[in-house]
Amino acid sequence: MNQGNQTTTRSKHELRWLKMYSLYTEFKEKFNREPEPNEIYEGENLGKWVSGQRRADGHNAWPKIRKEVLGNAGIEACGLETKANKMIKLYLAFKKEYLREPKYNEIYHDENLGKWIKDQRSLTRRGKLSPKRQNLLQSAGVDLFVDLKEIQWDHACSLYIEYIQKYGRGPHANEKYKDVCLGLWVKTQRHRAETEKDLLLLQYKSFLSKNNYSKDPLEVYWEKMYSLCLRFIKAYNRMPIRNEQYWGKPLGNWFIYQNKLKKYNWLSNEQISLLEQLHENIQPREPKVEIKISEGENKVKWDKACLLYIEYVQINGCGPEKNEKFKRVNLGQWVSSQMPYLKKDREYLQQRYQALLSKNGYSEDPLEIYWEEMYSLFSKYVQTNNKTPQAGEVYLDKPLGNWLAYQVKLMKYNCLSDEQYRRLALLNTKKTRRKNSQI
Repeated sequence: MNQGNQTTTRSKHELRWLKMYSLYTEFKEKFNREPEPNEIYEGENLGKWVSGQRRADGHNAWPKIRKEVLGNAGIEACGLETKANKMIKLYLAFKKEYLREPKYNEIYHDENLGKWIKDQRSLTRRGKLSPKRQNLLQSAGVDLFVDLKEIQWDHACSLYIEYIQKYGRGPHANEKYKDVCLGLWVKTQRHRAETEKDLLLLQYKSFLSKNNYSKDPLEVYWEKMYSLCLRFIKAYNRMPIRNEQYWGKPLGNWFIYQNKLKKYNWLSNEQISLLEQLHENIQPREPKVEIKISEGENKVKWDKACLLYIEYVQINGCGPEKNEKFKRVNLGQWVSSQMPYLKKDREYLQQRYQALLSKNGYSEDPLEIYWEEMYSLFSKYVQTNNKTPQAGEVYLDKPLGNWLAYQVKLMKYNCLSDEQYRRLALLNTKKTRRKNSQI
């Protein structure tokens, strides 16, 4: 009875196989092509069936007669070694194009080349890779006995360099960057430096030579930011503050991060000396002299401060901090002094501002022009990234993050028009929602 059941089951499989084979030949005659993976034809997953035949043929799982039938139909084996040959070709092409090893999970020509290479090395280390595959990989120049921890360290180090160049500072504790917990990696290196700093420096130099760096990218970036800091001090006669942007670079974050690097002894003596010299470039401020000024002089002073405020907003995307000075004028204090007018006599302030624009030859409000420019950038950013920019974030060399954060402050004092608020709300960002608003 068991033998009868086995015969019945086998005959069912044969009938199923013959049915799928006839569908395959019919598909080829009708469309003159191979079915795509998982393509459905006549209610059957023909694409999956064809892939299964190729895999089974590669494993020598079919009888000789069925192999001949499949070969005549054009279904050739696609076993593990065929897959390996394809991945080795991709690996060689990748090495030729980028002159480096693929990173973990790095996609190349729609294949996860980084993961595949890592898997081959892992199998070799555990003694589970066939000698035939080992010879195939080694003849192609794949180093199967490379230290995987070293590859991971190199990947994290390259991300750290990229992060510094982008944000001007190191990552926060447990902060992730491109799916790597970069903050934890930096903390680990800091602890390593306490006992084996020389070994860490040698590993970093090895990383630079492997990735064909002629100069240390962090030193190049440091010199560039230092020269920017000198220009900033010459222009504003002060040190940059946190999150402050200058020429599209995170100069404030970079300057503050140098104190952290100095604390952990990661700056050279020359760099420490240069940073100390920055304070010598700040000119001593003239002592304040109280002079009684007339009403006409008060107007001149207000006009000058207002023009500086327009210039400051166009550079930094936001208003000045409390008591912040700009071109030797306490612009932050001036902005604070205008707040009572916003609450009690807004119309008077608007008339005074319009008179200033006409007196200085402005046909249009420069702040409104700047608002339109930044709004168009904001709209483009949201459509591209499906999120809002963070404070201090620069987009296309514009301080978009600061600008958006400043809009929240302007809403608080009701300084945005209804049209401006409506347009911000259309982008459906939490930062532009008001309580009990119905738009």
